[in-house]
Amino acid sequence: MQKQVKSKGKIMTETLIETVLRNKKINIDQAFFDEWMGESLVFAHEIGIPDDAIINFEKEWHGGACPICEKEYKKIKAGNKSADENFKYAYEYYQPDCDCESKEEREYQQRSEVYKKLRIAGVPKLYLNVDWNNWDYRVSPETNESFKRIYDLFVNQKCYEKDASGIIMYGDVGTGKTRTSVCVLREILTVTKFTAAFLQTGGIISKMVDREQGNKYVHELESYDVILFDDMDKMFISNEWIKERIFVLIDQMVSNQKIIIGTTNFRDVSQFADKFGDNIMSRIVNACYFEHFMGNDYRMETKSY
Repeated sequence: MQKQVKSKGKIMTETLIETVLRNKKINIDQAFFDEWMGESLVFAHEIGIPDDAIINFEKEWHGGACPICEKEYKKIKAGNKSADENFKYAYEYYQPDCDCESKEEREYQQRSEVYKKLRIAGVPKLYLNVDWNNWDYRVSPETNESFKRIYDLFVNQKCYEKDASGIIMYGDVGTGKTRTSVCVLREILTVTKFTAAFLQTGGIISKMVDREQGNKYVHELESYDVILFDDMDKMFISNEWIKERIFVLIDQMVSNQKIIIGTTNFRDVSQFADKFGDNIMSRIVNACYFEHFMGNDYRMETKSY
């Protein structure tokens, strides 16, 4: 059918070129298609194409089943009987009879976009891949119950669409509050086009000491749709000016229905008022749910297995 060529990967291309130059015609039948596919597979192995891509290629040639839903590929008959005499083709191949692969690709693309949003928001590297699905349920029952309640609020009830749209997680050190807060942030960024900032609040105050810089910083933060305040108890409000800036930020977020997510090692809600004052506390209470995390240290328990 065709002469032997040195490069197996080029065999079909050279054959087509020779056919056109010699006969001014192209006729791709099943035998021609099968040989092309076979040589293409050899070439794919030679240049190191990933195995999963090669497996999909083989299924398109010989058929197979979707690895996700196990539905068999459907046979496709390609041909152009009524087309130009100079170009004819008639062969069979297979393609998926489901949308699993395209759905999987869309989900991968979505995960990549959310990962990028989390990085831009300033989420620490340790938490960039945290989501609802990789929570370790071997921790204490009390911690698991808090996690489940928050999952229900944000995934099932979509509470961020309501007036009380945010959440404050408080409790002992290491009970999974920051991890859960990033799950909440990921959920919101997945289903909305919101912008977000992750703030390790111990460093916020230093940017507010200078009055001009502090005003600019608060104005910048007001532009975000969601702010995650990690370790709110580490906000050392040393003077009335800084306390006022914090109040302005919280007040603007609540008034404009922005979403507040917070974590703190406070063991009791009353400590918020002691720390921030009644005005700030009043705004937070009106804008957020509160969840008390109890139980043993999440990190220590998961490392012990």
